[in-house]
Amino acid sequence: MTETEETLRYWLAQEDWYPSRYTQNFLDNNAVEVANNTLASISADAQPEPHSYAALLYTAFATIGFMPSAGGKIPRRKAGVRASLLLADRNDPRAIPALARVFETEGVWQNKYQDQIVSALTKALSADNHGQSAIYADDVSRLARRIWSSAPGRDLTAPFARLLLAAIRFLHMIRRGDPLLPEIAAAPSRQELRSHVRDIVVSLLDNGTPPR
Repeated sequence: MTETEETLRYWLAQEDWYPSRYTQNFLDNNAVEVANNTLASISADAQPEPHSYAALLYTAFATIGFMPSAGGKIPRRKAGVRASLLLADRNDPRAIPALARVFETEGVWQNKYQDQIVSALTKALSADNHGQSAIYADDVSRLARRIWSSAPGRDLTAPFARLLLAAIRFLHMIRRGDPLLPEIAAAPSRQELRSHVRDIVVSLLDNGTPPR
């Protein structure tokens, strides 16, 4: 780990919605490959929050400064998410596995960047650089299964449905025959968006054309 990477990680952890001056200068003054490689290294720290209410409260208090931040884990996770979002904004497919890790289906576990994570994943999976992204097919397959399996008995939200369709299109282009597709095609549902996704998958399997 270089001093530059550690400094960038520090500033990413301090940011909320917009890049700090340090981050922006780093991106502007380094070659794209150098900047993206550094962001990709930091994005490895993008990990989901622990799924416990005690951890949720601890994170909340640590964020506002009332408790120590678990040896730096909370700032590192935040820096990892920020780095992943910047990678996605720069059209680097290495953002996909990191963002897929921190995507959450249940509202109580979602961090404040959930909407940006969903939008960034949808954009990344809808891009035309599928060849560069092929190594992340397993990550995308797990992501799609989590979305489809979420909130049983309830409909998908519109952003989740769009992300799921982008993931399905990606999987169809990368590796035909992903086992999730026939499962979706056979699933009974009267809910509007789940039915819409199912009908598109049925058409895809019948006609072999990517879903729109």
